[in-house]
Amino acid sequence: MPRTRSPVVLRPPVEVMQPVLVRALPDEDALPGGTQYTIKLDGIRAVAHVLDRHEVRLVSRRGNELGPRFPQLLPALSTLPVGLCLDGEIVAYEAGAGGRPGHLDFTALLRTPAARAAAGTQVLYVVWDALALPGRDIRSRPLRERWEALEMVFAGARPPLQLCMATTSKAEAATWYDTLEPMGIEGLVGKGLDTRYRPTHGAGAWQKVRHTETTDALLLGITGTPKRPLSLLVRLPDGRTALTSPRLTPVQARPIADTLAGRLAPGPAGESAPVWTVTGPPPLVEVAIGSGRHGTVRAIRLRLEE
Repeated sequence: MPRTRSPVVLRPPVEVMQPVLVRALPDEDALPGGTQYTIKLDGIRAVAHVLDRHEVRLVSRRGNELGPRFPQLLPALSTLPVGLCLDGEIVAYEAGAGGRPGHLDFTALLRTPAARAAAGTQVLYVVWDALALPGRDIRSRPLRERWEALEMVFAGARPPLQLCMATTSKAEAATWYDTLEPMGIEGLVGKGLDTRYRPTHGAGAWQKVRHTETTDALLLGITGTPKRPLSLLVRLPDGRTALTSPRLTPVQARPIADTLAGRLAPGPAGESAPVWTVTGPPPLVEVAIGSGRHGTVRAIRLRLEE
């Protein structure tokens, strides 16, 4: 009997496209084939693999399994065609109250599934690219074709699955950039409609514009106490060390205290030294750096093992 070809052609891990940071939104004709603009979400990058009806995997850009942390997404993904491979973002949505609009809350992603459920937090998987269809690896096809395939797959999709907001109008994209920041939208990403899905910084690279420029730093120590960190000692990508300022908010401090539990040792006292130093491999923390070489370093959040 002839062997039946498997519909699964892409298995994890898959290297993802990484947008390059630019200062201004690209024009509509600046990228190959014209520019598609998508919103940049404040969440966790994840590639979804539908391997069969009973196996769906959500894998981070560093190859870590995310499914156990977001189990509510797996049943919805299991209804999609076997062999599908998607690129997108896991986000947590907090509904508004008292007339205030809802917003994305990254810190909610740090909580346990039970804690999110108790708080009424909605976890969504927002998709912006299709890398494989049943039996077909389509990464070599232009974005316009991949997007058309994605629209067909997601026709009629309901939460927790959602298609990312996209447009080819720079004016519309600029409106999103100006008005959606309070909802947790970090910025915009411009992509050439004729470009392939290639994780390289060449002519087809995606371009991102952000409201705040940030970078990842190594977390070396803290001031305050293990249960209530006040500031962080970090090593920046250029090799400098710095203390973050202003003080951490309780929402920022809680996941850092939880992550560093049992991993802090008393360090030297002093104005520029941490009271506690991190033992073992230092975790990553996202920081914003002020202008100038000696600009203030502000802690944004702890980086999950994405």
